[in-house]
Amino acid sequence: MKKHLATLLALLLASSSLLVSCGGAESAETESVIDTSPAETEPEDTALKSALPADLDFDGATVLIHARGDDNSWLEVQAEESTGEVLNDSIYNRNLKVSEQLNADVRGYRGQGWATYWDSTSDINMLKTSITAGDNAFQCIAGWNTFIVPLALENYFHDLYDAPYLDLEKPWWNQSASQTLTMGGKRHFVTGDISILTMLGGAYVMFANDKVAEDNGIGSLADMVREGTWTIDNMRAITQILYNDLDGNGTMDDKDSYGFITDTYNSADSWYTAADIHQIELDDTVLPVFVPQQEKVSGLIDKTFDFWHNGSVSGAYCTDADTQCVMFKNNQALLIQRELDNARTYFRDMEDSYTLLPFPKYDEQQANYISAAYNGATLWCVPVDNPDVDIACAVMEALAYETFTNVTPVYFETCLQTKVARNNDTIEMLTIIRDGCCLDVEYLYNSVLGKTNQVMRDLVVTKKSNNVASWYASNEQKIQSTIETTIGTLQEMH
Repeated sequence: MKKHLATLLALLLASSSLLVSCGGAESAETESVIDTSPAETEPEDTALKSALPADLDFDGATVLIHARGDDNSWLEVQAEESTGEVLNDSIYNRNLKVSEQLNADVRGYRGQGWATYWDSTSDINMLKTSITAGDNAFQCIAGWNTFIVPLALENYFHDLYDAPYLDLEKPWWNQSASQTLTMGGKRHFVTGDISILTMLGGAYVMFANDKVAEDNGIGSLADMVREGTWTIDNMRAITQILYNDLDGNGTMDDKDSYGFITDTYNSADSWYTAADIHQIELDDTVLPVFVPQQEKVSGLIDKTFDFWHNGSVSGAYCTDADTQCVMFKNNQALLIQRELDNARTYFRDMEDSYTLLPFPKYDEQQANYISAAYNGATLWCVPVDNPDVDIACAVMEALAYETFTNVTPVYFETCLQTKVARNNDTIEMLTIIRDGCCLDVEYLYNSVLGKTNQVMRDLVVTKKSNNVASWYASNEQKIQSTIETTIGTLQEMH
C-alpha cells in the first residue's frame, strides 16, 4: 500500500495542473537517463519553485479575502486555528508562511454561505455595493463560480490577463481554466490547486459498495473502468436487477434496496458533462458560440431518464443527501453518486468497504472518463476598488504555490488515500477521476451563456420530461440571445 501511495503522490506532483481539460490529460513521454556524474556531485534541484521575487515586502499590508463561507469554501481560504487535524493545519500553516514571506496580513472574511449568497441580503449584493462605493473592503474574492461570474461583465473585477506575479503556466494553476477564463480577450478569474476542496473535492464521482457487489455476484467495476467498458448502458444493466422491496410495503422508499441512488439538480448536470457534451465553444476570436448537440443530448436522456423516474427498472431512488448516505452505509445500494470529498466527510466512518469510480462513459467510443466539477467551485478575482493589484496577485500566486506544494499532497496522500481509500482500486481510480475533472467555457460561464449544461436538471428533473425536441424549441433562441448579449458586453468592455 505504501508503495502505491508513494507512486501516486509522485505522479500528482509531476502533473501539469491540479485539474485538466475535459477528457483527461495525455502523459508526457519520458526516457531513461543514466547518471554519469561523479558521486560527490550534488544532485540538481528539480523541485518546482515559485517565481515570486524573494525580496517582496508589502510592509504589513492587509489582504482580506472574501470567501463564500460554507465549510469547504471557507477552509480553502483560511483555517482559523491549529487543531491537530492534518488538512486544517496544512492550510493554517500555508497562510502563516505566505503572510511571513510577503510581510502581509493575509486572512479571510467568512461570508454567509450558499443559501443566501445571491438573495436580497446576499454577499453578492454586499460586494457590489462595497465595490461601487470604492470601499476597498476586500483585496481578493474567492467567489462561487455560478454567481460571481456575471459580475465580471459589470466591470466589478480587474482584468488579470497581464497581471503581475501570476504565473498561470505553472502547474498550481489549472491550465484548461486559464485558457477558458480568457473570454473575449479578458481574464477576470483564476483557479487551480488554490480551490482544491471545491473543485476537485466537489467533482462528482460514483461510490461502489463492495459488500453489495460481492453479495450479488457482481464482478469488479474497477476492471470495467480499466477495460473502457464502464458505460451508462452497462451501468444500467447492472443496477436494474438490484431493486428489492425490503419492507414489503409495496412502496419504493428509503427502507428498500437499490442498484443506484442519486439526488437531483447538481447531480443531473454531472451526467451531461461526463458524457463529453459541449454546446458552447470559443471561436477564433475567443468569443462564445452555440453548437447544439440535440442528437447526443437526446441519447443521454434516453439512457438515464429512468434513473430519476422509474426506480424499479433502473434501481435509482431520489431523496435528500443525508438519507442517501445513510442508505449507502447500510448497504442498501450498489452505487451512489456524490462529490469526491464526501469520502472524507460522509463516508469516512463507513464500516464496509467501497470503491471510488469515475462516472461511466456515454459509450465505449468516448475516449476518456470525465468528472464534472461542482458548480459551486471557487474562482479567484480582484475587485476594481482595490488599487494594489500587485499585492493581491502576489498573495494569490503564493497561496496557489503553497497549496500545490504542501496542501494538495496532504489532501491526496493523507485525507483521501491513507484515511479513505479502502483498496488499491480506489487509489488508481482517484488518478483517473483527477485527470478527467472537467473545466470548460460552458461550465465556467454557464450563468451568462444560456445554462446549456443544465438541460438534464431542467428537462428531466424539473419537468419530468424526455421531450428533447420541445426543450430545444423553447430554449434555443433564448440561449442564442443570451450569448449575443454577453458578446456585446465583452466587446463594449474593450
